[in-house]
Amino acid sequence: MTKQEYLKRQNKTYLKFKAELCAELQAEIDAMNLNFFDVVNGYMTERKKRYMFLVDTIGKLKRDLYC
Repeated sequence: MTKQEYLKRQNKTYLKFKAELCAELQAEIDAMNLNFFDVVNGYMTERKKRYMFLVDTIGKLKRDLYC
């Protein structure tokens, strides 16, 4: 196996992992039953902070991958 084949295989595995992670995070967001306007209005709670963190993380994942 050449170095290029190895790197291609590793990249494919990494992208598969990122897709699975994105799906899990999206499922957690859907389970929270919040939307952007719920987060903007009112005091910042731990639940809202978690929602914002998940949205940010999925956005970073989608830079390289379309979930």
